[in-house]
Amino acid sequence: MERVGIIAGSGQLPFVAAREARAQGLRVVAAAIRQEAAPELAAAVDALHWVGVGQLGHLIRVLRGEGVTDAVMVGKIHMTWLFDKVRPDLRALWLLWRLRDRRGDSILEAVAGELERAGITLLDCRRFLAPILAPRGVLTRRALTSAADRARG
Repeated sequence: MERVGIIAGSGQLPFVAAREARAQGLRVVAAAIRQEAAPELAAAVDALHWVGVGQLGHLIRVLRGEGVTDAVMVGKIHMTWLFDKVRPDLRALWLLWRLRDRRGDSILEAVAGELERAGITLLDCRRFLAPILAPRGVLTRRALTSAADRARG
């Protein structure tokens, strides 16, 4: 993998992911969600394209046009965009029509499946968020005793 796509919502996570991906020697292509992602993200990536919520066909064309086969979703997408303000393109309409329910997690899972069918694999975002994740193991001065560990379940 020589490049990675970042499907960017709001907040600092897209910036953290972009920095870490670049530190790993990857070219970073951001598909920034309009009304969510910060314009300043352009300075943290190699290429930035604006994509509207519900513009699934456009998102896929942008990523494939940049040669992206692996991507991560990071940052917040306010649920009001998914339910109230979305203007889906034909590909997104077809996806929504096939859904059994329209819960947020169901929609995101279906989007991930559609990206996969288009040849874009969604990676675990933790791969690019390691700098801000807590390390594995004891984080306090004292570890749990065996009795406390058993009580915890």
